[in-house]
Amino acid sequence: MIVYLQPNQLSENTDTYTFQITICDRLKKDDTNEIEVLSDTNLIAKDLITYFKNSPTERDVIINTSVTLNDFSDREDSETAGYFFDITFRQNFDYNYCDIPL
Repeated sequence: MIVYLQPNQLSENTDTYTFQITICDRLKKDDTNEIEVLSDTNLIAKDLITYFKNSPTERDVIINTSVTLNDFSDREDSETAGYFFDITFRQNFDYNYCDIPL
């Protein structure tokens, strides 16, 4: 799993974080396991989204579970295949002066 933090957005009373998550596995030299790798990584991606959605912190953090799973197969460079997706987490941000560590 590879996770990249996308630009953070702060608007009104909301602090929004978006992460691009990649779930991948190695392909065999002859690509005979490509379908299996894509199937397994698809299930892992769905499990991860389900975990976030049912997390106890979901009360404090709003998770956008409308996610597009994008498959890829990179035979030339890294010989991996899998899925990547963006997931967004939102939390309240009230610009409270008392929160500043002065």
